[in-house]
Amino acid sequence: FPACSSEGETMLFETLGQARIFLWMTAAGAGLSMLYDLFCLAGSAFGRRGEWVSDALFAAGAGALLFLGMKRVQMSGLRAYVLLGAAVGWFLYAASVSRFFRWTAEKIGNYRRKKETDNG
Repeated sequence: FPACSSEGETMLFETLGQARIFLWMTAAGAGLSMLYDLFCLAGSAFGRRGEWVSDALFAAGAGALLFLGMKRVQMSGLRAYVLLGAAVGWFLYAASVSRFFRWTAEKIGNYRRKKETDNG
């Protein structure tokens, strides 16, 4: 059997590392999407001004979390698979859990408004 080249082994381990980072960033993207839903809910309770503040806080938090995630995996530069992983996680959450979360929040809000109207 021919001996494996060190270049081939290096490429394999780099690829495995990229897959691991991609999965971590997918989870981070889903977490950021959930955080966005929570900020939207909190911001809507304070009207127009609250929405602006919640968007600004989310942008700062998302930037910090992505930076910390990249620092954790000790990356010296921005790689496409890092952003792609975060985008995939964001999309998966938005297409599944977020819809249920927002539907539930809407139902609770409608119930509370109806109850206030009935009592008032």
